[in-house]
Amino acid sequence: MKYFSFLFILVFFVGCTSQQVLQTAPIPSPTPAGVSLPDPTPTSAPPTSTGEENTKQTTTSVAEEPISSPIPGDSHAPAAVESEVQIEAGDGLLISGTFHPGTGAPPWPGVLLMHMLSGDRRQWDELIPPLTENGYAVLAIDLRGHGATGGQRDWDKACEDALIAWHYLAELDSVDGAKTVLGGASIGANLALVAASNGHEIKTVVLLSPGLDYRGVTTVEALETYGDRPSFLAASSEDQYAAESSKTLADAALGEVELHIFEGAGHGTAMLSREPGLAGTILDWLERIVK
Repeated sequence: MKYFSFLFILVFFVGCTSQQVLQTAPIPSPTPAGVSLPDPTPTSAPPTSTGEENTKQTTTSVAEEPISSPIPGDSHAPAAVESEVQIEAGDGLLISGTFHPGTGAPPWPGVLLMHMLSGDRRQWDELIPPLTENGYAVLAIDLRGHGATGGQRDWDKACEDALIAWHYLAELDSVDGAKTVLGGASIGANLALVAASNGHEIKTVVLLSPGLDYRGVTTVEALETYGDRPSFLAASSEDQYAAESSKTLADAALGEVELHIFEGAGHGTAMLSREPGLAGTILDWLERIVK
């Protein structure tokens, strides 16, 4: 009888102790689930027959402080939405631009765009959506002395800037560096061709209203260095200097050329609105040459 009384007391004691341990043990918490620009766009095209663009000029432009930030992530990671970027030029000037990601899965083919004299990156607003919707990543920059980039206009340095901006784009993790395109309008077209002549991985150039010589940025020698890679050129017949320059470049090209001469379409990026089919024509060219 004493044995059973002792056993009963022992079981009762162990049960109380276990209940106390259960009551005081911490309850683990659930793991949380993962994760104005100062320079207005020009409203009229630059003179096309007076040769004004053929003279070098250096001026100072006061720009608002850029509020850009690098594309976030590991060295150069893909961005889910458009990102304001700053690219350091050879002399330390920060080149402001906007990176627009493509649709679909990266890596995307990359397109670098350079605007006209006294313009800014917004001049490409009509072409950028068709490009990104068709799977191209786009980097549009403000040239030195323009838009949010500020500084002084220096066309020799601008040629260097264009190549530096291309390297930045081509080295992004989200961009296929072997499928890159340089596009430009007016003097931006000349800069694109000069940069492409030194960037041998650049697949093709898209040149709107190029000139043989704008502000000392010449194209004939650059075209020779560019070699047998393909070129897309477009100009409008009433824009006489650009039209004749485009024909000369097309005749001198060593590789495949697609030349379009419109009528009444204006100069440079103005052609994108005045000639509604131009964006589609550019896309058709890129789909065939790049993709």
